[in-house]
Amino acid sequence: MALALVSRDMNTGGIMRVIKSREGDIAIPGFVDTSQLYIANHDYEDHWKIGMPLKIKDTNEILEAIQPEGSRFIGLEDPDIIDTKSGVDIYFTIPFLSTGSVFVPNKPDYGVFLGHASGNSLDNLVMKQPVLSSILTTNTEGQQFSRGFKELCPSPMNSHGFSYHLVESHDLIDGIDYSTIAVVRATSNDGPWEFIADVIHPALLAEKYKDFSKGDPSAYNWCGEHASPCRLLPSTFVDSGRYMVGIMNGRSPKTQNIYGRFLPGLFLYDINRGEVVWVDPQPLFDDPGARTIVFASDFILPAGSDNSSGTLLAHIDDSRVYSYEIMSEVIYGRLPKELVS
Repeated sequence: MALALVSRDMNTGGIMRVIKSREGDIAIPGFVDTSQLYIANHDYEDHWKIGMPLKIKDTNEILEAIQPEGSRFIGLEDPDIIDTKSGVDIYFTIPFLSTGSVFVPNKPDYGVFLGHASGNSLDNLVMKQPVLSSILTTNTEGQQFSRGFKELCPSPMNSHGFSYHLVESHDLIDGIDYSTIAVVRATSNDGPWEFIADVIHPALLAEKYKDFSKGDPSAYNWCGEHASPCRLLPSTFVDSGRYMVGIMNGRSPKTQNIYGRFLPGLFLYDINRGEVVWVDPQPLFDDPGARTIVFASDFILPAGSDNSSGTLLAHIDDSRVYSYEIMSEVIYGRLPKELVS
C-alpha cells in the first residue's frame, strides 16, 4: 500500500494503492502484486480509511494503446499528486508483466510507464498519455533491458523555467537489476518528459560520496541495491540554502536471494542543475515492527504549525500505512555542514 494526499494536507483526502492479490513472498525476488487505486478519506486525526475505487476516464483506451505485446497489466500503483490552482494532476505506475513469467526486469517486453491523469478533483479525472514510457536499452555488457519509470518526486520550477523532477528507474549491471533515481526534464505537468540520467545509482554511491563516509565500512549499504525518491522537503521545514533536502527510499543488497531492508534516508538536491550533491551514509530511521519494508510515500507539514515537525507517511511491508513524526532539528543535525548554509 501507499498513500498520497491532496495539497499535502492532513485534513484532506488522497489516493491509496490497495493490493488485491499476491504471488510469492515480499522478501524474495519474483513476487508479483496486483493492485488498484482507491480514494483515501480522512477519518480522524492522522487516520484515513479506504473509500471507493478511483475512477479515471479513458483508462482502457490508454492501456490498450501502450501495452507491450505478450504482457499482462497488473494494476495501477504508487500514486503521487501535484495540486494545482485548477485541480489536480496525479501520477502513477502503469506496470506490464511478461505473460507466463514472474518479474524479469531485463526482458525487452516488460514495460513500466509513469502514467498521468488530471481533473478539477479526484472525482473527475481523465487519463492522459504517460509522461514517461519504457525505453529499450542496451548496457555496456551488450544486454538489453527495458528501462522503466515510476515513483514521482516532484521538483519546483527552477530558474530556467522548467522542472528537474526525480523518478525511480533502473539499470542492469553484471546481472544485477539496480533501482536508480533518475532526473527527468519537464516543461509542464503534461508529458512527454525527457529522461536525462541516473543521479543516484546504488552501484556507484560508495565511491561517489566516499568523502562523507568517514571511514565507516557500512556507509551506503542501506541503499546499495535499490533507490527510489519520495519528496523534497519544503524550505519552511528545513532550509539548507542553495539545495533542497529530499527523502528517498533505499534497500540494501540481497543476501542468499533474500531482499535487504527498505528504509528512508536523506539527500541534497540542486533543482537548477538536476544534481544530487550528497546522500546520507546511513538511513534516517528503521521500524523494528516492519519485516522488510519501510517505504516513505509522502511528507506532510501541518498548516499553522511552528514548522518544527512534520509527518512522513510510509507503507510497511506493502500491507499498511504508518505516520512518523520527523523533527527539523534532527534533519539539520544530519546534513553536511560544508554544503549547507
